[in-house]
Amino acid sequence: MLRELGFSEETYGETILVVVINNKINATPIGVKLINDNLMQATIFKDSLTYLGLMNNKECTINITSDARVFYRLVMNEELKTDELMLSENINTPALKFADAVIETKVINVIDKIDRAIFYFLPVNIKILKSIPKVFNRAHPAIIEALVHYTRIKPYSDMKLFNEVDKLIERIKMCIDTVQHSTKNAELLTIASNILNNAIKLKSENLF
Repeated sequence: MLRELGFSEETYGETILVVVINNKINATPIGVKLINDNLMQATIFKDSLTYLGLMNNKECTINITSDARVFYRLVMNEELKTDELMLSENINTPALKFADAVIETKVINVIDKIDRAIFYFLPVNIKILKSIPKVFNRAHPAIIEALVHYTRIKPYSDMKLFNEVDKLIERIKMCIDTVQHSTKNAELLTIASNILNNAIKLKSENLF
């Protein structure tokens, strides 16, 4: 089933990982890949709330969606509403109602590195919430790709890797160009513009 959902050992699948931290819900875009047919893996920065939640509770839901607006909201720290969440069946961490599919998982191993940790998840339940296929649209993947680059700006800045930050911003610009050439949707165009503006702002804030 995990392979049918698009997960593989070779490629990270961009998902929304939900954890509970001090009775509050934290949802964060996280890249996840397979280790074999039964295990999933993600690398998470140790200074993040996601790391803290996983270490404390040893469980999470991995939520699948291709809607770039969801990723944007969470990267920009917009809180989820109660009516956007639903109870899980086998763990105490909720899932996203609007997800296409949800994987309930338990943490079975953690390998600590200097600034990040590798988590290994065992799926205990998979729920398919939507099954109607949609045509491929370049705008949504381009926005998600831009957001992935955006989330790396602060960690790289903290490590004084400013040349890498410049490269990230150039990649964001390329993603935004794709969005602008593939849609006339005002909401998506605004999101794309905001990502670039916030990236440039974040870079300038971390230079000093």
